[in-house]
Amino acid sequence: MPSIERFPLKVMRVSGLTPLLTRLICKPETLAASPVAMFVTLACVSSSVPILAVEYPTCLGCLLTPKAVTINNLSYSAGDEKSRFYLSFEDVNTSGVIPKDKNRRNTIRINGSRETGIFRADYNIGYSLTHTNTTPGSGVPFNWGTTGIPGGYAGGGSYFQNRPVYWTIINTAANIDLRRYKNWQTDPFSSPDGYFNAYYGNPWWQIDQTRLDERNSDILANLALSLKPLPWLNLQAKAGIARNDYSNKYTQAGYTFAPWAIADTLGAGNIPSGVKKLSPSEGDAVSYNQRITNDFLASAHKTFGAFDVSLFVGSSLIVNTIRLVTTSANALVIPDFYNISNRLGNPNVGEYKEETRVLGVFGDLTLGFKNFLFLHGSVRNDWNSLLSKANRSYLYPAVDFSFVFSDAIPGLQNNRVLSFGKIRGAYSKTAQVSIGAYSLQNTFNAGGGFPFGSIAGFSVNPTYANPDIKPEFSTDEELGLELGFLNNRINFSAAVYKTITNNQTVPITISSTTGFTKAYVNSGEMSNKGIELDLKVTPIQTKDVRWDVGVNYSYNKNVLLALGYGQTDVPIPNSNSHAIIGSPYPVLKMNDWLRDPQGRIIVDPNTGYPSLDPQLKVFGTTNPPTKVGINTSLSFKGFTLAAVADGRFGAVIYNGIGPDLDFTGVSAYSAQSGRQPFVIPNSSYFDPNKNIYVANTKINTQDGNNLFWANVWNTANSNYINSADFWKLRELALSYTFPKTMLGRKKIVNGLTIGVEGRNLIVIKPKDNVWSDPEFANTTGNGTGTTNINQLPPTKWYGFNLKVTF
Repeated sequence: MPSIERFPLKVMRVSGLTPLLTRLICKPETLAASPVAMFVTLACVSSSVPILAVEYPTCLGCLLTPKAVTINNLSYSAGDEKSRFYLSFEDVNTSGVIPKDKNRRNTIRINGSRETGIFRADYNIGYSLTHTNTTPGSGVPFNWGTTGIPGGYAGGGSYFQNRPVYWTIINTAANIDLRRYKNWQTDPFSSPDGYFNAYYGNPWWQIDQTRLDERNSDILANLALSLKPLPWLNLQAKAGIARNDYSNKYTQAGYTFAPWAIADTLGAGNIPSGVKKLSPSEGDAVSYNQRITNDFLASAHKTFGAFDVSLFVGSSLIVNTIRLVTTSANALVIPDFYNISNRLGNPNVGEYKEETRVLGVFGDLTLGFKNFLFLHGSVRNDWNSLLSKANRSYLYPAVDFSFVFSDAIPGLQNNRVLSFGKIRGAYSKTAQVSIGAYSLQNTFNAGGGFPFGSIAGFSVNPTYANPDIKPEFSTDEELGLELGFLNNRINFSAAVYKTITNNQTVPITISSTTGFTKAYVNSGEMSNKGIELDLKVTPIQTKDVRWDVGVNYSYNKNVLLALGYGQTDVPIPNSNSHAIIGSPYPVLKMNDWLRDPQGRIIVDPNTGYPSLDPQLKVFGTTNPPTKVGINTSLSFKGFTLAAVADGRFGAVIYNGIGPDLDFTGVSAYSAQSGRQPFVIPNSSYFDPNKNIYVANTKINTQDGNNLFWANVWNTANSNYINSADFWKLRELALSYTFPKTMLGRKKIVNGLTIGVEGRNLIVIKPKDNVWSDPEFANTTGNGTGTTNINQLPPTKWYGFNLKVTF
């Protein structure tokens, strides 16, 4: 792995409430007293103050505000021997870190059952309505409801640059208090015409004038009817629907710059002279995602002497329908009238619809002997409409056993030391289809700029639709041991496993002479081998005190075994990750400086500048192989103190915010040389007289200011790659449950619990990670291991809860 230089940084650590992305004049005494959070590093530089690397320097009440969440929940339940009923309502109101950002969700749930003789009916209905209003980032990204399909508009950002608020803030000098520029409508020095920054707009204008309003409504309903004609036989028919309806409205106001601002008398190349007039724009999107399920299950349970037999057979049908419709216009006529009819030119329109079906039949058999030996097997066959008729049917079986030797061996029964002992093993085969709908036939899409009047134009999709795609299959083998000691006050479990996944669907590059540039094929093979350990201990257990401690550990060795078709290295789309044979999946592969045989950065003997290596380098996996978790709970009478912490180790991360901070000049990197030329640490240059690389001790960079940091140093990705290891205190909670004797004799209140809790309170990172929480990523897909300017900083969460039972 290439070495990564880290310049020495003078760091001030400050702990406190939540991350606030605001500005203040950075003085040590101010920072030490200000409640802030610690994640990505910014630098504050002053002629009279030492350089500090402080994570999110802020002052309370500045541009960004603490995030607040209010949760109210009310529930009612009742029942008797034959029926039950439950009703609940929840209201969750969240204010965002960016002013005016908000989210509100209301949820109502009803479920119940009724049993009469051999008949039973169960029902469950849930409905939620979510309203979100935010300041959008680059390209106005959004997700089409629950489809998982990303969307966006050609817009967002300020009146200059399609960039998020975060970007605008870090391009503001650290000594600027942005609170002064909030009233851009009335203050001439805050308006887009008079704003002091010639290249980056007033973030308050962006917050007020660029909005994305989203609404999600979700309904989830299930009805199960059961018939028990015989004591050992049960028949059940179940129908369900899950539907999401999504809509959004994107608006961005226009602005006509004043002639005096356009004149740009200082010749700075300012925003008004470049933009002159910003046209208002708008976009609308609606979608629905509906899944209808229909299941039938017949179950039988019978005992034959020492043998116990359970059998399940059934069928399952899933029908999924998705429809997306979008319209947008980039030039509206009447200001503040955001309607698609109020436009110049043709609107941007799009529509998509898909319907898929999966039909499955399955069987499941469990054999038990004297309640200590169990053998279980299952088999399932699916028919998936995503695949061709020749490939859409696939079968996958599974078998496992368990042996409770503490019950089987007479000498171990009622043992005071060994309370429980079991060994288990399993073998299974599972299937997965990793292509989207209608991926088997080549399609033509509307070409750019078409339709042109009455003329239509289409272009072929550059990805070849392979009609012979087959399912991916994973074969799993597992062996486990479970032990309980001292009346189960100590419980230990261990498992080793091996998983081989083959027939994976991977993209390959093909010759453009075919009319295509890429195709998906079944060729990948991957191996996962690992171990999982879990320990639960109750050190103290008395009438008034109970202390529980849990520790878990897992290690997974992942190796990509094959890609097929002569491929050894395949980039993962829209990411910095690659799939490379013989390496873990995925790995981070990015650029680095040219280095000599000793790993030193090679610099130009004239300029002192390094040069980029034309070959990308592998820096490590982005998926941590080692994970450790710790949890504990201490109860004393009505008090309960609980904590959850975990760590992940062995991965790397690329912090895309790093080069952005160096570009703006607010990073500690860019300030540590005092903006003066310097010798790059661990560098060398080629001495033609000696014909060797010589350690550089005297060749300074030509520039130590923006020409170097914003144009040279930030071009190498390796400068911003570091270990993604971390320890994190996930949750800390303290609660008190009042005894019933304190609630009164009338029993109006049957239960009362109050508590406080915090989440994400402490993050311990390696010293070389001066950027952000390594658990953050700019995607939830396979291309993990990268953060960028579009992620707001992670937040600490503090809460108070009150639970009353009547």
